[in-house]
Amino acid sequence: IAIGDKVLLSAPTRNETVIAYLATQYIGAVTVFIDKNMPLSNISYIYREVGSNLFISSTEPDGSEGMRHIHLLNLCEDGDAAEIAYSRPEDDALAEMLYTSGSTGRPKGVVHTNGSVTALLRNTAKGTGVTRDDVILLPLPLNHSFALRVMRAYFYSGGTIVLQNGFTFIKIMEDNIENFGVTGVIMVPATIEKLYRQMGDGFSKTLGRLRYVEVGAGALTVRQRKVFAKALGQTTLFNTWGSSETGGVFFFNVSEYVDDDEALSALGYPIENVEVRIDESLVPPEDALFEGLGRICLKGSMIMDCYWNQPDVTADALRGEWIVTGDLGYRDARGMIHMVGRSDDMINVGGEKVAPIEVENAAIGGIRECACVGVPDEEGILGEVPAFFYVPDSDEVNEQSLKRSFSENLERYKVPVLYIRMDALPRNAMGKIRRGDLKKHFREYRDGKITEKAFDSSFE
Repeated sequence: IAIGDKVLLSAPTRNETVIAYLATQYIGAVTVFIDKNMPLSNISYIYREVGSNLFISSTEPDGSEGMRHIHLLNLCEDGDAAEIAYSRPEDDALAEMLYTSGSTGRPKGVVHTNGSVTALLRNTAKGTGVTRDDVILLPLPLNHSFALRVMRAYFYSGGTIVLQNGFTFIKIMEDNIENFGVTGVIMVPATIEKLYRQMGDGFSKTLGRLRYVEVGAGALTVRQRKVFAKALGQTTLFNTWGSSETGGVFFFNVSEYVDDDEALSALGYPIENVEVRIDESLVPPEDALFEGLGRICLKGSMIMDCYWNQPDVTADALRGEWIVTGDLGYRDARGMIHMVGRSDDMINVGGEKVAPIEVENAAIGGIRECACVGVPDEEGILGEVPAFFYVPDSDEVNEQSLKRSFSENLERYKVPVLYIRMDALPRNAMGKIRRGDLKKHFREYRDGKITEKAFDSSFE
């Protein structure tokens, strides 16, 4: 492997993955991270598309389709080490690609240069105040941008990383925190909610010993922010917003605003060296919920270089020095940025626009998780109507109680028309709700292709 070569790395959360990553970077090659659960057909496609000549994984692929493959554990066996002179690459040299399988269509590769990687790892280190005395518990897949940026920030700051393969066993987490002197932990919203419910008093006792908890790859609700921050006591709770294209941009200190309900609904202020613009011109007048709403645009040296071999998609996202996100938001009187939702998640009710997050935040207590999506109006009048999918945490929560609460707190057109009780909501590998799956399965349920029981249990 030489400077500029592309190395595909299937990334389980283990030491050997980190070694392979650092070795690739030391040589000056480009690390192409892929999901360890990605189908072989997609891996083969990416291998050919980027012009790779090596695929490293922790499994033996069944039919490599012409790919040069090395098993991760064999790669890291003891052996004679070659002396390789290191020279720091130029900032504009390619460093990494982050590939996702995508729910449909062509996999998309986010390309970062050495300059953008350096900028986003510095943002992470500054955002949560990482020092060489910190010890982070890292339980997330290393192919994901959230885990990667935190790992790199700790290398940069001289801190210590403790790898853990998920949160399947709470006892392992508790032992790691105790045995390694952990000062911080990262997780996704679905995980912290699960830990809070399962650990009982142990949530405060165990996590309340840390310097901080960072929740990323999704927004906590206002209720969650308030409940978790109070339960954590002196431990700082950060809810971070960002993307594979930018790394972490907003490091919202929830603990600082725990008694400020308006602030608790915000993304917060951007990290230093990042500019934010709310571009109202990118929202058609008929889609504007209110004055001041626009697409969230970002500017800074942490922005990706491009989408690999997709110039049209790149041109749509990168406008000069700015990247246009798919998120709608606004700036409040104190300068905080608020996100209303993804532009393609907005619900069009007879010309009136409904933001799912507003409905979800208005839900009464006694709900474990919920999601509001737009579904076709059965009467053919409004086009779409809000459907509310929910997992109850109390026998007192039902359609009647929900409808009554929504009617008291929302405009009439925002009140969900359909209420579907579920065992669990569909989520991706990082715990984000798959709204597209909700719409798909709703159609199957409506058309009588699956029963209510099958529909409710299909995501267990």
